[in-house]
Amino acid sequence: MNSLNILLIVLLSFQQSQAVNNKQMAAEIEPLITKMAPHDPAKLTMVLRLADVLFDATTEVDQNTHFDGKTALEITRNQKKSIALYESALTGLGGAVAKPSLTQSYKIEFQLGRLYTDLGLTKIAEQKWQTLVKQNTVKKIQREAALRLAEKLELSNQKSDIENAKQYYKLAITTCDKPELCSYIEYRQGWVLYRLGNNDEAVDLLIHSLSQAEASSADEILKDLTLFLAHSKWTPSRAITLLEELSTRYKKTNLIAMLSADYLAADQREGYDQTLHYLYRKEPRLEYAINTLDLSEAKRDVEETKKNLLAVELAFAQAVKFSSAEKKTESEKTLFRLVFQWDAERKTQPEAYTELLLRGALLYSQIYPTGSNYEKITSGWLAVETHPETK
Repeated sequence: MNSLNILLIVLLSFQQSQAVNNKQMAAEIEPLITKMAPHDPAKLTMVLRLADVLFDATTEVDQNTHFDGKTALEITRNQKKSIALYESALTGLGGAVAKPSLTQSYKIEFQLGRLYTDLGLTKIAEQKWQTLVKQNTVKKIQREAALRLAEKLELSNQKSDIENAKQYYKLAITTCDKPELCSYIEYRQGWVLYRLGNNDEAVDLLIHSLSQAEASSADEILKDLTLFLAHSKWTPSRAITLLEELSTRYKKTNLIAMLSADYLAADQREGYDQTLHYLYRKEPRLEYAINTLDLSEAKRDVEETKKNLLAVELAFAQAVKFSSAEKKTESEKTLFRLVFQWDAERKTQPEAYTELLLRGALLYSQIYPTGSNYEKITSGWLAVETHPETK
């Protein structure tokens, strides 16, 4: 049987049997290669087939639920063997046969880049990606190489690396051929721009990315969109309007609350204040009222603080609840900190802060009668309160 017949039988049997195990296939192909003449033109195809099968075998083993030292060694062995076969193929099996076509060579180089990456040989892998990104014969491979480079560079703390990542993503987006892929690239572009401080552009990219995303990716994009909005030049009212629309479209009820938390983390007090008031109007919750009180104290505005303390007192009197036990615990810490702070301020500004201290301490004891700081609060209140009938 000549080599072409052997090759045809092997390839057809591989394609027709979905149940063929890659490890078994490799064991069947290898002895056939050794029987072929060194200058047999079909030998290159067989070597590449074996390299592909070994490569696939590493993925097959990697997905095995039983992963131990022996399995790890097998994966590494197959990866190194696959590399040796691919590298040999690039040279035409050391000059014994014609070299692969240019298109085929790029595909081989791409497989080598993946294997070197898996083995932790990142510098060699990057050399492969750099070579592949410069060619435009096989657009898909150029795009995938650009993505590999961009994904690594964007994690750097060097601005120049992040700028380079931006350019690679820009190259990759020109040849994306599926909505979900375009969405992913735009999402990554958004993060690069955010890290470069171009927050408004980052917001625009994530909005467009969201329009093409699969349902499984929407949650992550929405979460990061609220972060970018909190750091952008968008007015809080405009951001709220956008997230109201997205909340309805994606059936997410917590987007404004996420934006509010991001405003707080970004020290954007105007946005934090507006989102808190929005949330309270939409669905009154005691933590929103307490957080608004905390914000007014941070502004050092005594009159606004008194007004917002009254809002909390009225909300509690009207039986407004916390949204969860966790929020109630968080709010206890906030209220205790405020009372403690007012007590300290009272010593230098008694006219402004004595009233706040007394009202705050009383409110704490009413909301948290079994709280861990109840005794501290009540003893402090008793020490300051001067009206016997109130005591």
